[in-house]
Amino acid sequence: MKKDTLTVETDEHGTTTYCNADGDFHNPHGPAVIYADGSKTYWINDQLHNSDGPAIVHADGSIEYWINDQLHNSDGPAIVYVDGHKEHYIKGKPHNPDGPAIVYADGHREYWINGERLTEAEFKAWQSKQSAPLHNKTATIDGIEYTLTAK
Repeated sequence: MKKDTLTVETDEHGTTTYCNADGDFHNPHGPAVIYADGSKTYWINDQLHNSDGPAIVHADGSIEYWINDQLHNSDGPAIVYVDGHKEHYIKGKPHNPDGPAIVYADGHREYWINGERLTEAEFKAWQSKQSAPLHNKTATIDGIEYTLTAK
């Protein structure tokens, strides 16, 4: 079993960093950067990454979920600020099939699917197509495979 060799340093500002042999931020067991104010960032081979929770935890309690250097959280918002602002991302693109992908602290909402911004009406139309009983189902007729879509 190969073990990581990590270099741990604390600078004059009180920031502690963990780096691999290549000098990249890296810590498979916890945050790779810990700031004096208590903020923490999780890195694997110089990419923001934490498969067990947020990869950025700000001192004020705001959090950001990153996987392989992309904003990503399939279980909820990828960004949650303490003022109530929330943003949903999948693989680095704003996306929420269940409602607004971005909700600002003042209540303003934005709808996004796969990185494309939609009006609320466009989103509701998209959502109704997704719930059609045969949408995105495949059928094979005379040896030819067809993908069914709702109109």
